[in-house]
Amino acid sequence: MVKEPLKQQFDGLISSMTLHHVEDLDAFFATIYKNIKKGGFIAVADLESEDGSFHSDNTGVHHFGFDAQTLRDIVQKHGFTDVKIQNINTIKKPHKDFGIFLLTAKKH
Repeated sequence: MVKEPLKQQFDGLISSMTLHHVEDLDAFFATIYKNIKKGGFIAVADLESEDGSFHSDNTGVHHFGFDAQTLRDIVQKHGFTDVKIQNINTIKKPHKDFGIFLLTAKKH
């Protein structure tokens, strides 16, 4: 199956708790950058670095959360600016608490 790239451009992208399931972050952010209009934004919420115990089955999980600086570097490498990352929530599970961050950035 051949996947066709999107031809549309969007004002922004919002993603919640999906990034840790994306295998190739470079391809993901490069594609998003192409499809965001000048002046557009991204808002990505996901797990802070964790030990792999967030999911009981890690099938389809490619990242055990993210280190803020490493993720910032990837996003900036693909052209996004004004990158901000902050802790916004904690998911409490019986065995452990997991931090959730929000990354925002712009395309100028």
